[in-house]
Amino acid sequence: MANSLRDHLSEGLENLISKTEEIYLNLAGRLPELFKELEIGFNESSQLVAYFVNDRESKEHTEGYGLVADIITEAKSSIAEASHFFINMKERDDLLFDSINQGIQKLSFLEETIENIREDSIEMELISLNAMTAALKAGRAGLAFSYITEELKKLSTHTVGFTDELTSRGEEVIDVLVRFRETIKNIQGFQQKFYGDFKTKLNESFETYNEGVKKLAEILLGIIEEAREVKKPLFRIMEEVQLQDIIKQSIQHVLLSLEEAKQEFGEESGENFLDEITMLEKISELCSSLLDDVKGKIENSLSIFKKDLSALQDILKRVEEERGAFLSFFTEEEAEGLEGGALNQMFEGSVGVLEELLAGIRESMEEKKKVNSEGQLIISGLNLLAESFNNFFEIVDRFYSIEVASKIEIAKQEALQDRQDTVKEMTDLTNRIEKDIKEAIRTIRDSLTRTDRVIGKYAFEVKSEVGSVEEMSLKIQESYDRLVFSKNTLADTLRSFSVYNEHFFELLDRSEKDMERLGELIEVINVLKKELELVKLEARKRKAGALEASGLEEWDIIKNNKMKEIIERFTIFTHKKTAGDIGGIAVEEGSDPGELTLF
Repeated sequence: MANSLRDHLSEGLENLISKTEEIYLNLAGRLPELFKELEIGFNESSQLVAYFVNDRESKEHTEGYGLVADIITEAKSSIAEASHFFINMKERDDLLFDSINQGIQKLSFLEETIENIREDSIEMELISLNAMTAALKAGRAGLAFSYITEELKKLSTHTVGFTDELTSRGEEVIDVLVRFRETIKNIQGFQQKFYGDFKTKLNESFETYNEGVKKLAEILLGIIEEAREVKKPLFRIMEEVQLQDIIKQSIQHVLLSLEEAKQEFGEESGENFLDEITMLEKISELCSSLLDDVKGKIENSLSIFKKDLSALQDILKRVEEERGAFLSFFTEEEAEGLEGGALNQMFEGSVGVLEELLAGIRESMEEKKKVNSEGQLIISGLNLLAESFNNFFEIVDRFYSIEVASKIEIAKQEALQDRQDTVKEMTDLTNRIEKDIKEAIRTIRDSLTRTDRVIGKYAFEVKSEVGSVEEMSLKIQESYDRLVFSKNTLADTLRSFSVYNEHFFELLDRSEKDMERLGELIEVINVLKKELELVKLEARKRKAGALEASGLEEWDIIKNNKMKEIIERFTIFTHKKTAGDIGGIAVEEGSDPGELTLF
């Protein structure tokens, strides 16, 4: 091989090493910058989402927390305060309702007590009739006893009538309680319906906002997540860039092989010449094969680069389309049939809802004010009923007086000795009547105390409810006003939203140009292969002349150790194997094909 040709090939190979190294190192150095710019874009985008939807308690709280999230937290706090207040109102109303129910139940037992007194009085009346009969039979001896039994009969009859009056008064009180309970029940029903509507309307007025923010966050997070997919092709490109070292070593193997090719041969005859010319032929073939390997690796890299670059561009396109759709939905005047855009829809009509709710609350408060006056009627009725039962004790005392007089008269008159049981029955009935009266009075006083306390407390608390409700409603209205105020700021911020920054696209553009330069090296390799093919053909031609002159048909065995020395200096096993196959030298199995080997 002439020095000029050898130097020319070496120069081309050195240039190939330089260019491939430069391109791969450019890509390798630029990829971390691309990833860095991606992370900057992702962080800024995530903070933008946080600026819209995070609250102070959010586990995903970031430094991007700002105006909108602050307003949302404030609005939620106002709603929570109102909800707590309304729940307390309901619990207080339930307490009053339960107290009235208990009063009705206890006074229902009072009916049973009055009925017992009535039955005992009727039985006392029967006893008086039987005693009167016995007195008449006793004649003159039973005269005094007959007066006593007559008094007992009159008192029993009066007691039966008095129980009718008690029953009537008890029923009147119960009727008032039932009506009062219905009033409370109606207020509860109204409040339950109204506060249910309040909650529903309040939620609905927030719902558009919440759904809008949810949609906003979902789209933004979806865009960011979609944008993160760009990392995958970049990672694959990064992995492929690491092939540069193998490509460099492969080209160095070609240079190493060229160094072993003899430059001048002298006389073109004899075994020594055949050995050297065969060596030149095989080295040319080896160098061409090694360049094929380099070419294949570069072509494979380019294929991977193009494929991943195409995938990357598809992702960028999808992200931009989603960003455009996002901006259209939230910031355009007409978005998916929403007049004025989604942002305007999020805030529309909130003040009107509050005014309607405040009017409803005032109506509820007016109804509650009636509770006190109606409750006073119940308390008055219970006091009258208690007073009536207290008057009953005079009747009981008279029963006891008749009982004592009966015992004395029976003891005096022998003819009345058989009336001992009658007196005992009178005593038992009187005791039962007294016990029932005491139980009735205890029941009334318990109901009176409970009802007076609950109604008094309820009436007092109702006075403060109106102001509290209006105050909370104003807080909610202020939150809505701030939300409306933030709308324009929100829209302006959304319009500037982007995941990828300008520097990222600059780096990507420069990487694409480097990939194009890498493709141009394929033709450089093809030119070098053509020059090596000419060297191989020339060597075969000269070898054929030497064989003919020597009377030989073939010369494949290289007797010198140059090919073996080349193989030993190779650091890639596949190259060792290729050189061994071309030179007819056995190569021991070592590392897997494509791996580096070190000696």
